[in-house]
Amino acid sequence: MKRMTGLLVGMTLLGLTMRGLATEGGGGAYPNGAEGLMSGALPPPGQYLVNYLMFYDAASLKNNDGHTIPIDFKVRAVADVVRFVNVTPITVCGANWAQQIFVPITYLEVSAMHNHEQAFGIGDVIVDPFVFGWHKPPFHWIVGLDTYLPVGKYDRNDMANLGRNYWTF
Repeated sequence: MKRMTGLLVGMTLLGLTMRGLATEGGGGAYPNGAEGLMSGALPPPGQYLVNYLMFYDAASLKNNDGHTIPIDFKVRAVADVVRFVNVTPITVCGANWAQQIFVPITYLEVSAMHNHEQAFGIGDVIVDPFVFGWHKPPFHWIVGLDTYLPVGKYDRNDMANLGRNYWTF
């Protein structure tokens, strides 16, 4: 039994330290930096409209050692993400039940190796009909199952894509 426990702990620690790249370039579907302080807290019952305005600009690429790759490259992205949250008064296992939807409106401009492309429109929409939030001050935590709907414009031959062209859960 001790050996099995040690094996499970070791595998868990190894899994937490390894990096899995399941998408092209290791990118994820979630827009990093969209949430901030209190991201694990659910507000009281009611309807909420949250708006995230994000800007990203880069003019160089780095290799795994952190050195700049000598390539003509530039990307600029502006996204306005509208999030609607409905927190119900219904509790399940002591948690408030909520639903949410994110709709990103994005402008993307990419230049690389003398090619230039831009795109504007709706990106992949995130829907979460099952969000559960617990509140035990000073701690708050939420659990949900986000579903990314591949509605954003995508063409495998384009550099500027607003969507990922696959479902994500």
